[in-house]
Amino acid sequence: MLESDRFIEEVFEEDDFAKCDLEIQGVPYFIVNDRFYLEGANPPSAFLNVFQIMERMLANEKALCIDGN
Repeated sequence: MLESDRFIEEVFEEDDFAKCDLEIQGVPYFIVNDRFYLEGANPPSAFLNVFQIMERMLANEKALCIDGN
């Protein structure tokens, strides 16, 4: 539990956004890097797949840089 209600409004706003805009209706629901969405009970391999895709995407982005940075 939070020790105070200091951020309660922000929590409710984020909750409303998730329910309405993202159409999240149940838990668990994972958003990874604001790009990948895993809804419901997923095996570890589903998360591994997302992380591998992200790793390839990052490698491709770095390859596009002239100096590699």
